[in-house]
Amino acid sequence: MTKASPGKRIWVWVLTAALAVSLAVPLLTPAARAAEEYDTAGAASFVFSDSGITAAEGDYSGCKIDGTALTIQDAGVYSVSGSCADGSIKVKKGVTGVTLILSGLTLTSADTAPITCAKSTGVTIAAAAGTVNTLTDSAKNNDETYPNNENAENAVIKCKDGSQVTICGTGTLKLRANGKNGIKSGATTDTEGEAWLKVSGVTLEIDAGVNDGINAEQLLEITGGTVTVSAADDGIHCDRVLRIGASGTDGPTVTVEKCCEGLEAAELYIVSGTVVIHAEDDCLNAANSDLTGYDFVLDISGGTLVMDTTSGDGIDSNGTLTISGGSVTVWTGNTADNQPLDADGTISITGGTVLAAGGSAGMGIKLSAGQPYVVFGAGAQMGGPGGMGGQNPGTPPDGQNNSGAAGGASSVSVSSGSTISIQNGSGSTVYTGTALTNAGYMFFSSPALTSGESYTLTSAGTELAQAQAGTDSTSTSRPAGGQGGTASSGSASGTTSGTANAPAGNGNGFGDVPSGAYFADAVNWAVKQKITSGTTDHTFSPYQTCTTAQILTFLWRAAGSPEPTSENPFTDVDESAYYCKAALWAAEQGLISGTRLQGGSPCTRAQTVTYLWKLAGSPAADGAAFTDVPAGTDQAQAAAWALSKGVTNGTTAATFAPDNTCTRAQIVTFLYRAMQ
Repeated sequence: MTKASPGKRIWVWVLTAALAVSLAVPLLTPAARAAEEYDTAGAASFVFSDSGITAAEGDYSGCKIDGTALTIQDAGVYSVSGSCADGSIKVKKGVTGVTLILSGLTLTSADTAPITCAKSTGVTIAAAAGTVNTLTDSAKNNDETYPNNENAENAVIKCKDGSQVTICGTGTLKLRANGKNGIKSGATTDTEGEAWLKVSGVTLEIDAGVNDGINAEQLLEITGGTVTVSAADDGIHCDRVLRIGASGTDGPTVTVEKCCEGLEAAELYIVSGTVVIHAEDDCLNAANSDLTGYDFVLDISGGTLVMDTTSGDGIDSNGTLTISGGSVTVWTGNTADNQPLDADGTISITGGTVLAAGGSAGMGIKLSAGQPYVVFGAGAQMGGPGGMGGQNPGTPPDGQNNSGAAGGASSVSVSSGSTISIQNGSGSTVYTGTALTNAGYMFFSSPALTSGESYTLTSAGTELAQAQAGTDSTSTSRPAGGQGGTASSGSASGTTSGTANAPAGNGNGFGDVPSGAYFADAVNWAVKQKITSGTTDHTFSPYQTCTTAQILTFLWRAAGSPEPTSENPFTDVDESAYYCKAALWAAEQGLISGTRLQGGSPCTRAQTVTYLWKLAGSPAADGAAFTDVPAGTDQAQAAAWALSKGVTNGTTAATFAPDNTCTRAQIVTFLYRAMQ
């Protein structure tokens, strides 16, 4: 056996202590935290071929060769190269201190994993500089579809429970997963010890056409290198903790070209690097259905993220979502109920630049904004059932801009591929980019914004909307507006606190209802008639989206709050709901029908004028027909009546925009004008 010449060294850098300390997740072992140097003097070198494995040089007494299967039984440095159509490498259970250098290896396995790190092993897999290495498995490497295959490991690189594996180097490693996962990392157990997987430095390309690109159970950290994944299911998944990047570093470049969900973990931290994701479902997701009572966390403190999804949420957390730094751009193409930002807990934005755009009607979230933000479209705010009471001036009820308003359109239309920009009042651009999906609303937060200043959104050079920036903390998990109090069960109000940066009040104590606003008189009237009240003692939240439950409550109160006499026909209206009596009354009046109210859905212009028209006795009305309202329908009669009564105008001479959602300010103005 010959030894390599002394002095030939390869450096493998693994995790630093500061990385784990910075976010207080499980610490790695001292060996993994140090910079480790290994010497190839005495290293074993193996060359794979279809006919067998040749021990080329070095001390290979710690290995066992069986045809084209190599088993590593002792600590040491092992270099592998060559090409084999059916071979494998396995590190025996309990063996640590193994460095496996891939030096131009093309290895395919017919029924197992090309590389397996057994339980309680400690292994560094390094792609040598200047080399391209390709590992491929077959469909048989899946014990679910091939239950009789005792050799199946369900991954191209299998790292079992208690294994501590680092994948690094400056070369390229390509994984072709035809069985199940690209890489599988095991769990921490009392018997096998602590498990983790770390990726750093290497150029890693994973094609996983069956399941996940990387699937880890305990701790997965990608701190450097270039990782590109195409997966049938999750791009990169960890049951517990997943971290991208490290404080004070440039971090990795992670690109998920195709996936169902992009990055998923119970605790997901993005500290640095570049992350690009194209997903069918959620781009980022903090969740694990197997964990109960768990504090799910999604934390973005740095890096550059550019993400889009066709049908899921952009960023979704089953717990909290915190953005304190970096640049986050996320687009959701879904037009139903998926959102660019979604969390069961609070969404906290205290730093960084965030652009979140979506094609659906809006978002119902609990926002804590420590820096200014602005919202365009979807009723001039982020809506959902309750809306996000931002400081957007919105538009008057007739759907046209009013010279007294600060600007804004109740809806915007951004086409995928178009160039968008956001400009301040002096014309300076604070953001520019390319739309990754179609969008009907947009949320933007940045240190470059000034609270109280007006901003303009343009697309393809055309001005779409204006909105005013603000900083506040807003709960939108329930419908907002309708009666005073907080958004507890049975309340219609919602809660808003913080600095609203609104104009001076109009005498009612509402700082967000300026005396010159088109809706000021209507708000005064509605409050005096006890039809509605402020969302707090000092705010009316005129630009929050109004829901079906709220408008029916407004109408019921305007009619004197009569006691309904019928049974409750609605399966989704609890007897204790604040709007229950209003819903029963509305059904008795013929305003609504059916067995589901869907009270949290946003109220539209067509709904509003139809309700008012029916309460007026459904009078016949003459007038110009709107091209976007079907002729001969109740909506057509109602729109013509509203026009003749001066309740509202069309959005243009020919269009009414029946599906545009309405704000609290618009609803009380419609009602005020109809009852004069």
